[in-house]
Amino acid sequence: MPPWRGAAVLLTCLWPFALAAQEAGAPESGAAADLRDTQRNESEHRAAAAAAAARAAAAAAQAARLEDARTAALARERQAEEESAEAMQRLAALKARAAAAEAARQATAAALQRLLPLAVRLSLYPSETLLAAPAPPETAISGVLVAQGLAREIAAETASLQRETATIAALSAEIAAARDKLQADIATQTALAASLDQQISAAAATARAQTDAASTAAREAAADAAHAADLRAALARLAADRDAARKHARDAAEALARRHADAAATRAAHERAALLAAPSGPGLGAPRRALIAPVAGALIGHFGAPGEAGPAQGISFQPPPAARVVSPCSGRAVFAGPFRSYGVIVIVDCGEGYDFVLAGMQRPTLDVGQALRAGDPVGEMAQDDGSPHLLYVELRHHGAAIDPVPWLRVDHGSRGG
Repeated sequence: MPPWRGAAVLLTCLWPFALAAQEAGAPESGAAADLRDTQRNESEHRAAAAAAAARAAAAAAQAARLEDARTAALARERQAEEESAEAMQRLAALKARAAAAEAARQATAAALQRLLPLAVRLSLYPSETLLAAPAPPETAISGVLVAQGLAREIAAETASLQRETATIAALSAEIAAARDKLQADIATQTALAASLDQQISAAAATARAQTDAASTAAREAAADAAHAADLRAALARLAADRDAARKHARDAAEALARRHADAAATRAAHERAALLAAPSGPGLGAPRRALIAPVAGALIGHFGAPGEAGPAQGISFQPPPAARVVSPCSGRAVFAGPFRSYGVIVIVDCGEGYDFVLAGMQRPTLDVGQALRAGDPVGEMAQDDGSPHLLYVELRHHGAAIDPVPWLRVDHGSRGG
């Protein structure tokens, strides 16, 4: 075989290996590199999304656990507050009975005081007393009979006085026991409140990380409403500002979409508009006594009752000191702070035009714009300073005051709950 043919055969055999070596050593083409980067990015994105989903699920589970614990703590605290309110009412009733018994005792003592000189003289000198004045025999006999009746009356009054004194002593002991129970109930309530405050702080820290556009709009509306002349005007201004915020957010989102602006900015604008367009709460529906009373304690002021300023526009509760005030409905806090002659108030927008106004608390414990569930804490009553503090409650529908009692689980003249 010619030498050149052997070389050709050898070259043919070695060519695939040489080509493979050239491909392995040559730089990677641009398309292949882009494909590999895309695949790597997609893998990283999937891993990041999975990690984010896991974190979100863990946060949601933690939030749910906090919410369950807070709900249970609220129930325990409300029970303690109701026991404190009952102890307060029992103590007041015992004091009233003691005062009545003391008045009866003093009246009996005053009656005996007038008869005492004659009773002493009759007991010491019966014959001399009856015969001191000259009188016919029949008159003397009448005097003896009168003296006997007087003696029986004095004995009865003395026995009554002894019973009233014993009653006062027993009532005093009951009052001391009731006062001790009230102090114990308040101490329990205070301890539960401290525990609940810690849980509220933890929940608030989680909620602050999710502050939305609706909260910002609510704070701006509340600042405007604080300057209103009266409560109805404030509610109207809050509603008008909410409507204006919704329209502004919707217009901004539509303008960004028309300009084909940055996708992230457009998406954020649409999310803001959706948040503002969402109803604050589910509304109240027909009256059916389904809502929790905003505070424990006796209902002492009734809707429509006559007053110096005309018929009452709301109702009043007499809660125990430092009682927790809660939202009767689900919704959003649209105002929290001082307002005119109402003092510190919280307004909860329940949706469908219903607003609960809670006034008379020492301080609010929530942020304006905060979303609320029925039973969530919104404020606290004042500490015990020797004087009663009332929680005044109004329910308004499109600004007009209506009686809240048909919606609340509370009866006239009974404790709330």
